[in-house]
Parts: sequence; C-alpha cells; structure tokens
Amino acid sequence: MTFTTDKDQDHDHDHDHDHDHDHDWDEAHEGTAAYACKCVVSTSRSLSREEYHSLAKELMGAIADGCWEQGAQVIGHIKAYMESGDAFFYASTVGNPDDMTVKDKGGETSDKFQLTINSIIFGIEETKVKLATDKAVEAVISKNGFSLTR
Repeated sequence: MTFTTDKDQDHDHDHDHDHDHDHDWDEAHEGTAAYACKCVVSTSRSLSREEYHSLAKELMGAIADGCWEQGAQVIGHIKAYMESGDAFFYASTVGNPDDMTVKDKGGETSDKFQLTINSIIFGIEETKVKLATDKAVEAVISKNGFSLTR
C-alpha cells in the first residue's frame, strides 16, 4: 500500500467553519505498511464474553509490541474481528496499552471463532508487520491452549 501527500498543503474541508489546514507530515508517516490475515481458532469449548474481551486485549497488545520491536514508528491502527456462533467481537488499538477498545454484539459462542486482523503500521515494511502479527497471534493462541487453522 502506498500513498502520497503534498506536504504543507492548504486545502478546503467541509466544516462548519472556514479555514486552511497546514498539514505537517513527519517522516514517520512516509513508509506505510498494511497487513490483513484471517484464520479459524478452535477453543475446544465456548468462551465467555469476558474471555473474548481478555483474549482480544492480549492479541492487540502482543501484535503492537511485536510491531514496536520490529521498528514501527507509528501504529495507525490494529483491528481484530472475532466471530463465534451468533457473537461478534471487535478490538482496536493504536499501540498504547491504556487505549484499547473492545466491543461486542452478544449472542451464543461456539467452540471456535474466525479471527480477522487488519493493521496499518508506519515505519516498517509489510514483511515485518506480517512477521510481528503472525508470531503474536500464534503465541497468544498457543499460550491459551487453542489451535489455529489458516
């Protein structure tokens, strides 16, 4: 994924007021990597809502930590979607452990869930984002005694 910007560009926005914005993009935003993956996790039993929330936070933290270790400059976002039975869980972070969002739409869970992860990371190549993500997912899933199918 590549994007370009005109540094220090003045332009109009549709706001309730008129003014120019001065965009000062720093070097951290120059190299952008996006990565997405999908897998099925078998848990051998239905997990509770609280267990899904805890697992989502653990996944978000581990992926962010892995990206920081790979040299990330900025974590644009890391999002995870977990679908199990009639339940849907959503998690998001920008890399700060104190600023993670986990939400859900209730329902009955089953003994497996589909996990989808989307990330946009600045300052490292896609291969490093993939490595950090895959390694973190495998470690967290294994640590919790679950199995993973890609």
